[in-house]
Amino acid sequence: MRAAKYLGQILRLDARVERKLAEKQHVLELATKITPSLSDMPRGGGPADKVGDAVARLVALEAEIDRIVDELIDARAEVLKLLETLPDDEHDVLHKYYVQGQTIEAIADGMLPRPKTERQIYRIKARALKRVQAILDERETG
Repeated sequence: MRAAKYLGQILRLDARVERKLAEKQHVLELATKITPSLSDMPRGGGPADKVGDAVARLVALEAEIDRIVDELIDARAEVLKLLETLPDDEHDVLHKYYVQGQTIEAIADGMLPRPKTERQIYRIKARALKRVQAILDERETG
């Protein structure tokens, strides 16, 4: 796997969780608009079926969200463990970019003890990605 794709999985999984939560909220809003009519006469395909369908959809979405969150937690722990092996400046840049989702400009402005130029951040990022790629390649062959 390529280093950028490996590191980017955290933000991709986080975005999937957010989309599923938004979908769940939408289904919940639709479900609350359904008003079942209760009567003694048996019927099929009425509002009660719609409520049941909405509840089933919500349960399925919850299970899917739980699965993605578990995947996110595992991936995040693995990526953070790998980042801990990098020199501090490389760790900071990759963490801010791939884990926190910051822009290169924001990373450059926020570097301590003194800000760096965007060009310096790009260089640090490139060097760090090469180091991560070497680690990933070693894992595949070792």
